[in-house]
Amino acid sequence: DRDVTGVQTCALPILLERLQGTPHLALGIVDVAGGASLGLDSVPGTASGAAWSPAGTLAYISGESDVVVGVQTLATGIDGIVEEIAWNADSKRLLVRVAGRGADASGAAGSGAMSNGANAKPSWHPYVERAADDRAWRRAYVVDAATGKTLWQSRGGDNVWEAVWCGSDGIAAIVSNDPTESSWYSSALVTYAIGGVRREIFAPHEEIGVPAASPDGRYVTAIVACCSDRTIVAGDLILFDVHSAAPQPQPISTHIDVTHAVWRDAQRLLDAGIDRMEVVAGEFE
Repeated sequence: DRDVTGVQTCALPILLERLQGTPHLALGIVDVAGGASLGLDSVPGTASGAAWSPAGTLAYISGESDVVVGVQTLATGIDGIVEEIAWNADSKRLLVRVAGRGADASGAAGSGAMSNGANAKPSWHPYVERAADDRAWRRAYVVDAATGKTLWQSRGGDNVWEAVWCGSDGIAAIVSNDPTESSWYSSALVTYAIGGVRREIFAPHEEIGVPAASPDGRYVTAIVACCSDRTIVAGDLILFDVHSAAPQPQPISTHIDVTHAVWRDAQRLLDAGIDRMEVVAGEFE
């Protein structure tokens, strides 16, 4: 573990080492006080998804499928491509979202299958599309950050495109009932109570993405917009009080096309987005 007082993580640099495939991502640390950067040269291969726990432990994704906590690679036993990780507030559990090796890539990422080009073949190499099978699904897991043991996983039949913690024992997610890329366009916002029920909160007529939840799990936001491709979402920020019996969408009047939102605490939400040709940020209480 590292002393994280006054520092934050970032992925740097992005290295294009070959004229094919995707750039190589390396992990580094920036001291926000002095501006000096430290590359983690001991991290082999590609590193991404860096996240500090509230207790100050660094976790990241190594390569396609390894989750590293501190200096320990977790033996999760989960097969697939890890797309994102997030710490629980207790610093003991990780939310891990995994794409099967036959899952679709987004149109913004070049389309095709996630695993295409991963077997020493150039990115332009022809491949055969398969009918959807078990390797095409995206699933969310909660794992023990010390042992890698799976403590919870999303139910079968839910393809989990995005997922965030919703309080200490809940998950908010964007899901569809089919793993194909076209099904993302009819996704819904749902919540899971770990060890409890699944609730569908909202199924919009347009596309929905970028879920965010307050630390106490009461409020959930998402962005609703007419979208061309998954991962490119810019539109209206909608708020839900998920503690109510029947949560209703409450539009937040930001007067911009919101692209990102994150909760500072249980009452304050930061948003960023686009106002014509300018990038702007704001805070909502």
